[in-house]
Amino acid sequence: MLWRVGSFRHVLLCFHVSFSASTPAEPAYVRWLWPGPGPQVHVASSKRLRCEVMVWVHESFQFNTSICIQIQSLGYQKSFCEDFQKSGIISFVLPLSVLDGDILLSASLLPRLFLAPGSRTTAGSWGPYSAQIRLKKWLSLAREIPSWAPSQNPLVDWWDSHRAGLLATKSPNYFEVYHRHLQHFRRRRPHLLEIGLGSGGALEMWKDYFGRDLRVTGVECCPYPGMKSRLEDNITSIFFGDQEDQSFLDELVSSVPPFDIIVDDGSHVGRMQLASFRRLWPHLAPGGVYIIEDLQFAFENADAYQWIEKLKDLVSEMHIGRSSDPKFTEVGSIRSINIHRNIVVLEKYEINQGLQGFGNTWVVGAGAQAPPLQEAALWKEAPKMSHPV
Repeated sequence: MLWRVGSFRHVLLCFHVSFSASTPAEPAYVRWLWPGPGPQVHVASSKRLRCEVMVWVHESFQFNTSICIQIQSLGYQKSFCEDFQKSGIISFVLPLSVLDGDILLSASLLPRLFLAPGSRTTAGSWGPYSAQIRLKKWLSLAREIPSWAPSQNPLVDWWDSHRAGLLATKSPNYFEVYHRHLQHFRRRRPHLLEIGLGSGGALEMWKDYFGRDLRVTGVECCPYPGMKSRLEDNITSIFFGDQEDQSFLDELVSSVPPFDIIVDDGSHVGRMQLASFRRLWPHLAPGGVYIIEDLQFAFENADAYQWIEKLKDLVSEMHIGRSSDPKFTEVGSIRSINIHRNIVVLEKYEINQGLQGFGNTWVVGAGAQAPPLQEAALWKEAPKMSHPV
């Protein structure tokens, strides 16, 4: 059996198991072996989950039947069937990443029964023979906690408890990155821009994380009907446009105050990410944070790779204050560039810091061998003096 769900392929494997030849009271049974047992099994959020189900039919029966697996999750339902061949363990890989919330798995035998010679069993005595198991995904069970991360992350807690409202999708490792670079904004009243809204579920996550003092601006290129009225409220403004369109970006920055946080989860196309960055970085407030997600797509083609090339230039700009990009207008404003798996975080200097402030001139020493300031290497000439005219 070949399955296609989303971008995954799954091959069903069957193994033969021998049983007693004596005729049982029941001609067949179905049992889930893995994951299980229990009325509800908690599983880690991941891409795939191995599943095993025991299907047994007594050898005294000849039959033409199918084994069917049914999956139900948040309104999503899919069934896969194939002709039953032998009693034994049937295994398959469940594409867990395309499912969420409470997941119901059902395994069923759907037969047309032909009785073996001399059998007293009638067709009406058959089945149904099926078994069910309920799963619940938990991000906390799949969480890879870096040594610098706190044991508790409110974003992870929200994700595990959020099983109503709008759909939100994020890579599991992003939550530690978010919390590391954004938690200090929770004591403020930040203004957040999210590029690429999807259904809008991520906005609910940010509102829960930062609280009602958050101001939200959302940008979406491809809205669904009624999206603006559904997402906008007294702290949320939604704009529809192309993140590469300079006239749209000009209109955006002229309509809202500077952003403290920018999250680009939009096109994932390098030239479009670069166009947004060039225009929006100057509108990022001092001390702000700019996040670009899903960098893995940048390695798929040359066009998408433009943002990776730009990152190399930004590293040089951060250290030496020079950029090969004439369209980047705030040279010397990058405090740090933090590259994590599939996500990069750029932090902006505060006012009067960085290569345009005092940050480029200070060298300090400590210990008995530390030279006096006037002997420091940077002390090359006497300061200029102005005189009354």
